[in-house]
Amino acid sequence: MAGKNQHHIPRFMQRGFAAPSDKHKIWRFEKNVVPRKPRSISNTGSEDDFYGQEVDAIITAQENRISTELARLRAELVGSMVDPDTAAELVDHLAPRAAHLRQTLERGLRQLISGAGELFSEQEKIEAIMGLDQPTPTPKFEEHSSKLFDEYPAFEQLGLPRSVLNRIAFQLAREQFGKTTAELLPLFNRLIAGWLEKSAEVSRTGHNKALSRAEVLTVRRQFLASLDWEVAQAPREGAVLPDCIAIALLVDGTISPLTLAGTDEIRAVVMPLATTKLLVGMHDGESLPPSFNFNPAAARASHRYFLAATNSAAIAKFAPLIDERSSSLVDEAVSHAFKDFVPASIAEHPSDTISSGADGAPTGQLQYQISLPGSASDEETKQIARVTQSIVNALAQQLPLNRLDGITFAADYPEALASIDRGIPGARAPTTTDPELATGIAQTINLVRDGKIKCRVVINAGIGSALVGEDEQIAQWALSVLVRQLDLVAITEFIDTAIPGVLLKPIADPLESWLYTMIGSAPEGYMAGHLSAGFGNDDETIDDYREVLAKSLMRALTIIPAERLAYRYHGDLDRLLDKAVPLLGDVLTFAADLLGYCAATNVEPLLHGSELDMIVQRAGLAEWLTLYRCDLEAIRTRLGRWRSFDEFTALTIHAERLMWQFGMIPWATDEGIRVEVPLATDAAQLQLA
Repeated sequence: MAGKNQHHIPRFMQRGFAAPSDKHKIWRFEKNVVPRKPRSISNTGSEDDFYGQEVDAIITAQENRISTELARLRAELVGSMVDPDTAAELVDHLAPRAAHLRQTLERGLRQLISGAGELFSEQEKIEAIMGLDQPTPTPKFEEHSSKLFDEYPAFEQLGLPRSVLNRIAFQLAREQFGKTTAELLPLFNRLIAGWLEKSAEVSRTGHNKALSRAEVLTVRRQFLASLDWEVAQAPREGAVLPDCIAIALLVDGTISPLTLAGTDEIRAVVMPLATTKLLVGMHDGESLPPSFNFNPAAARASHRYFLAATNSAAIAKFAPLIDERSSSLVDEAVSHAFKDFVPASIAEHPSDTISSGADGAPTGQLQYQISLPGSASDEETKQIARVTQSIVNALAQQLPLNRLDGITFAADYPEALASIDRGIPGARAPTTTDPELATGIAQTINLVRDGKIKCRVVINAGIGSALVGEDEQIAQWALSVLVRQLDLVAITEFIDTAIPGVLLKPIADPLESWLYTMIGSAPEGYMAGHLSAGFGNDDETIDDYREVLAKSLMRALTIIPAERLAYRYHGDLDRLLDKAVPLLGDVLTFAADLLGYCAATNVEPLLHGSELDMIVQRAGLAEWLTLYRCDLEAIRTRLGRWRSFDEFTALTIHAERLMWQFGMIPWATDEGIRVEVPLATDAAQLQLA
């Protein structure tokens, strides 16, 4: 009869495991708890209002038939065959109604909700879920975007290839993602907290709903009826009754609570009938393996406890095994549910440690030249050479400078650059910075000597004089200039050692190669800025880079729209690109230089209301600048551990991003590189003309 105290392990089931001295008592074993006395069966395996009156009434109505069949099977001899339908009904009634299933459901639900909360608690993890965690479009993102483009055919009317639309959508999604997640994360966290509070209620409701449909012929019932059943001998010490009632032996040799096992992975089902007998169901012609031992398997499959007729040492030794398998199955299921959402990139935390390795030549072994053509007096020349050598030797203790070919302090800096023999047939002579942006004072040139890539540092002679001058502040500034160039020498070693054979070699893909000319030395500049921070006055250095970036971006905003409008009339695309590409390359290069110093000193590159801030906002590139910094930082944190030059060429999407912003959309075709200049970009200006 239905009542307040409702048994999820029926009393008629427990009586088969009652204590010999008192058929109304039973021993309950929990993990790491030694029972002192048996418990009343009336108060064991039960909870007040566990099912609720309605569901409990349904279950109670079935119990007369179930208890009668159970009593009949207990009377059968060991080895007797059992009617499959009877066995299936018995097992399918008892196992699912146990609290074990509900507790497991709640545990799994809470872990799933907590796992979802963990995934959505940080922007980095959400980016990984959406496929936005890499610098270039990921397969996961392309899958999302392709569905969107399929649903909205209007995108096709733009006349752009799907690959280009994917890259544009990807980059813009990454830029805007920070704003969106900042607004949504608090709301989502409130939802997660609410779901956790309701997990027990949801589990109870789901469990009761399933039990209320107990008369429905389930897939599990059909599977159980397909097995061959027999009464088998229990272990010598007497069978225990797990809180999951029945266990499954899986085809891989492991065990599981029956309710957590898929029918396609079950080799055998075992349910204890009493301390002396087991009910075993197997596929036709199969048998339990000799190594199978019911009691330890039942303990491992139990969630909280198992019941037994005695508290003998032979039984008590299984208590520490409780919950070993039950919990691991839930953990595995939850991990599997999230496996596609937690890529390895989230778990990877690359070290910032820099090591010169075996090739880093120690002080005294570096072979390089110091040249001072057209410099001041002999005494100053010797002094500059001595100070420079001291700086190189000191820095070589920390960084590999064995690629250093020489340092030239040149009175005629542009001429010194132009006259360098790079040892590369057909290589262009390096040029200095456009004087409208800044005064070029130092550069590190890659060249080839005896078949090996080396580095020549060319510096304005005034830097050498400042190094040995009396003004300490200016000397510190000059030191920072020289250190930055030596850092670039070390970075060349890191790159050529990690991914040999890529420096000074053309990039195979024509579009990627062309776009990379705009990126130029941006990643190296970012890394050098990060390494050089702390030498000289960082605040002044950062202000200088802010100024030159503001100038370069302002030039792009002024010149490119005018050249693009002129293109509408002359139609010479090469002429437009010859003007635009170097300007955008300057923006990418100087932005990387600034961002490297800012990252190292924990300074924001954009000061609110500053000239640079207003220009960047006008250009619509504030979010882009943040994303550019993230991608450059990702390269820096893998310093010396890069696996492919693709990590560098992935930055070409930022060159594309600037071209899109200025009304030019490049992509590759079978015929070569195509650049679309949408007419709509200049529609307003053309109407005024």
